[in-house]
Amino acid sequence: MKQVMAVFGLMMAFSMGLATVIASAGGGNGPGGGSNPEQERNQAMARAEECGMFAKMAQSGGNFSGKYMNFRYANDTIVDYRVGGSQQRLFSSVGPEPFNFSGFGTDGAVAYVNGTAAMFKAHNNPSTALQCVKTGDAQVKLCFELAPGLGTQPVNGSHNIRITGSPEAVLVVENGNCTVNGSRIEVAFGPGDGSATVRAMTETRTESRLQLQDMVASGRLAGEIDIVAVNNSHTESSVGYNHSTSMTVRNAGKGKVTLAVKAEYSEGKLFRIGMDRDTTGTGSASELQARLDGKSMKRVSVQELERLQVQKSAQAAYCVEFNDRGCDILAYIPHFSEHELTVEKVTSAGTQTASGFEMALAVLVAAIVAIVLVVAVGRRA
Repeated sequence: MKQVMAVFGLMMAFSMGLATVIASAGGGNGPGGGSNPEQERNQAMARAEECGMFAKMAQSGGNFSGKYMNFRYANDTIVDYRVGGSQQRLFSSVGPEPFNFSGFGTDGAVAYVNGTAAMFKAHNNPSTALQCVKTGDAQVKLCFELAPGLGTQPVNGSHNIRITGSPEAVLVVENGNCTVNGSRIEVAFGPGDGSATVRAMTETRTESRLQLQDMVASGRLAGEIDIVAVNNSHTESSVGYNHSTSMTVRNAGKGKVTLAVKAEYSEGKLFRIGMDRDTTGTGSASELQARLDGKSMKRVSVQELERLQVQKSAQAAYCVEFNDRGCDILAYIPHFSEHELTVEKVTSAGTQTASGFEMALAVLVAAIVAIVLVVAVGRRA
């Protein structure tokens, strides 16, 4: 009988531990747990703005405004496109021919203006990416009218163009030919899908930021995403520099983010993943591990990462840099279709941080074992 009581006490201890773990791990976020995903997403957006990662767009009719950009839409044209905290004018106007306006609006940190022949997305983040995507076989001409005082410079070996002056930017073109006539840049898209994306340089010039801008200009950087997670909810801001390139969040929580990366390239490309410190769960680069399709990636320096790409290496690799916003992870993916990319905090070499659910499951299994032992001992008694 004493044995039965002892094992019963053990079972109760496990059960109480299970309840405690579930309560602490769930934090009220499970079904019926009183979670408020919308409130958590709003908190994530507020934290993204506080960290200087991205911010929510506002709209009033055809006027769009945000922390990092402002513009107006009228008569099939984006007018007075301004970027950066000081709202410097980058373009007097941007317009496709034809466009055939079909609607506009905002979605988190993105403003969109849609037409039947093309669509615009404007990203309210420090790089203030303005993207025009064209689909189908219609031939579309996209015209950028530069603000006074700005110039252009071609990027060797590509159709891309650097915009010089203040602010400076780079124009990345896919499936299109660029011509420059004074302050006017024209992009003529051929049949098929294509895109033109402008990435501005509005922040303090640092070595890493200049490197990123060069990577975009040369076509080495294929996409960027910034993520902030609060409990089981998150908000994100992403851009791909090719119509077929996308980075979307599958799961995001403190200490672990899983992305779906889709692209169509014949060679390896770099991707930037930005997270605030609360989302990474650490302030140490050595505690962040990246995996591609479940396999560990090699952590290297940014110089080694660039070397792997130049040599067209089959080695998937990444590097981590912490900055004033949180951290940037540059990941080199050597081949394409669709991949799963995971960035996770590790507590020691090769040991991932266990999630609350995993801990609760372990305690549940232990409690079941305890019950089986109680029944077995009771029968023997």
